[in-house]
Amino acid sequence: MEEKTWSVWSIFRDDISELIKRNPGLNKTEIARQCMLKNNVSFTFENVQGLRRYVSRHYEALGGVNESSNNHESMETVTGTSTNQYESNGVLSARKPSGGIMSAREFCDFYGLPFQEAKSYKLITHLKYPTYNIASHDINAGSSFSAEDYEAVLERFFKKPYTAPEVQDLPQIDGDELISRLVISDVHIGMGYPSAQESMYEARWDKDEISKRLHKMIAYVRQNKRESNTIIVDDLGDFMDNYNGYTTRGGHQVPQGMSTMDAFDLALSFKIDLAVILKEEFDCVVFNNVCNDNHGGVLSYLVNSAFQRSSSDLAIVNNHRKFMSHYNVGKHSFILCHGKDSRYMKYPMKPHPDKNDLGRVEEYIRMNDIGHDRFVEFSKGDSHLGVFDFSSSDTFDYISYPAFSPSSDWIMHNYKVGQSGFVFQQFHLDEKYKAIHYFRY
Repeated sequence: MEEKTWSVWSIFRDDISELIKRNPGLNKTEIARQCMLKNNVSFTFENVQGLRRYVSRHYEALGGVNESSNNHESMETVTGTSTNQYESNGVLSARKPSGGIMSAREFCDFYGLPFQEAKSYKLITHLKYPTYNIASHDINAGSSFSAEDYEAVLERFFKKPYTAPEVQDLPQIDGDELISRLVISDVHIGMGYPSAQESMYEARWDKDEISKRLHKMIAYVRQNKRESNTIIVDDLGDFMDNYNGYTTRGGHQVPQGMSTMDAFDLALSFKIDLAVILKEEFDCVVFNNVCNDNHGGVLSYLVNSAFQRSSSDLAIVNNHRKFMSHYNVGKHSFILCHGKDSRYMKYPMKPHPDKNDLGRVEEYIRMNDIGHDRFVEFSKGDSHLGVFDFSSSDTFDYISYPAFSPSSDWIMHNYKVGQSGFVFQQFHLDEKYKAIHYFRY
């Protein structure tokens, strides 16, 4: 008996055949039930009836013996129709056993996919078999890290209720004061590396290495602060590497160097230690944290939110959740951006800008009425490359900042070892000139 049309249930042919051969007396409903149990198929009425009908219709071909059957002929039939089976096609079919099309929810239930985590779905009908293209949820928007979990973690640091303030302005600064600006990007706390036996590169990004780099940076700032009494620390995003092993979009898995909770603790300590020591050197300390990025996402925001709560007596802390944001100090305007967002962008902004990158910044300047008489810098991270472009635009400088962290193992194997570091700037409020110190680890 040969199949005339392909059935979604044919993906279980081998399991059904084995059940029949091991238990010749098993009735068809029980065969269907055991097959569904083994393959975690939902016990809906439609599924039970559909699989039972499939077993009944193809019982002989699957190895069952009736009085009018011949075992040898039945096995030849299985071989002759094997090209119609699921394994040779590789597509999760959305066709019901009855011939209709499953809904997206039915499709997810049947194949064990979490429908509640689907961000979008689309029925595909141009393939041999109909199927669904389902995009997984955005971890940044719908994380399983709930508010309750968040508050439980923060209890270790403080207990009082807190409401995040709006973005705060800098205090009044004298016109001739020297301003310091420290820019870090792509710290990637939580990034993991394979063991020394697996990688040709000896790289690590653990608590000791992160602490060592932090204190080298602090020592450099102390040594070069000169007469400056105000420092602005700009974190351009990807401060955290992942959330439970996935990037903020949930698009791909990455190696974890530590658990999410350990990464949270280390990251918060990093920011607090930096604020405490800078406060010893400067009268005014300001942090601007970009929280819309493609790696850290919700976890970066939670770390910076906790930092904002716990450091009100040390620094002004502003957490920027838009893809682009800016602040003004004197005649200088700094537009902050990671370079790739948490949700929409397929391609990041480039370290060497093209016309689309330049146009995007020009549009932001126009929308936010940043005057052409100002000294504007567009500051981005993401690329892990230090590129200083003062010429592509007459309106603003386009600066791509280096990563604070070393390159990932994947980058090193596919491209090169790379460089990492931070940038320390100093400038006066009304002068275009800026002293730029590029520190490389």
